[in-house]
Amino acid sequence: MATEAEAWCEACEAWREEDQCPACGQVLVDAEPPPVPWHFKFLVVATVLYLVWRAVQLVVWWIG
Repeated sequence: MATEAEAWCEACEAWREEDQCPACGQVLVDAEPPPVPWHFKFLVVATVLYLVWRAVQLVVWWIG
């Protein structure tokens, strides 16, 4: 993942820390890393809800 000090090299399609790409010699452009996809966020939320539900079932089973 890119940090604030890294830049994107269009030709190499890689994040670099220098101002100029050592592989191809191009001047690098500042770019934002791609956003997190919505389906990954959905998967995380669904997993958390599922684990909470299973924890509730465990407590109910344990008490009952």
